[in-house]
Amino acid sequence: MTAATLVCFALTSIESSRMFDLIRSLLVQHHDALESAAAIATVFALIVPLPIFVASSVLQRRAIARDRAYTLIEKLDSEEFLVLRNALLRLIAQEKLMPKTEYADLSPDDQNELRRFLNFNEWIGLHVNTSRIERDTFYRFYRSSFIKDWDVLKPTIDHLRAKAKNPNIYSEWERAVQNARKR
Repeated sequence: MTAATLVCFALTSIESSRMFDLIRSLLVQHHDALESAAAIATVFALIVPLPIFVASSVLQRRAIARDRAYTLIEKLDSEEFLVLRNALLRLIAQEKLMPKTEYADLSPDDQNELRRFLNFNEWIGLHVNTSRIERDTFYRFYRSSFIKDWDVLKPTIDHLRAKAKNPNIYSEWERAVQNARKR
């Protein structure tokens, strides 16, 4: 049995307090102390940094996703998005945006505002679905508005899908809303 095999066996089968005694005895008793030392160093070099790297990379990814969620929430509270949302609410209040309303019947400005709002929510849905942002943080702050906007605009989106003969228009937003409803 080689020294490397003994070291691997020792690392996997002996409790940590006795492991160092075994390693010391291997180094003393074994004829090729350099081979034993090299095997031990190799095992430790492979085993010790791996869990540390995995843990730190997981924590780092979570922190980045959380930061992205807060950045997105700040964008949702920005003046630009509030103006866009108010324009959408104005369309709804004036009954310009009804289930039977043709997209082409809207004024060009109204079309642009509606399209910008829909595209922005599709972009949010894409980020939520691909886990680029922390879902729980986003849903905690914005879940009800996200779902309500979808419910209000679903007839319009269905109309756009039928007109374009493309059932995948705004599908990321739809999938994100379905996931949000489950939470």
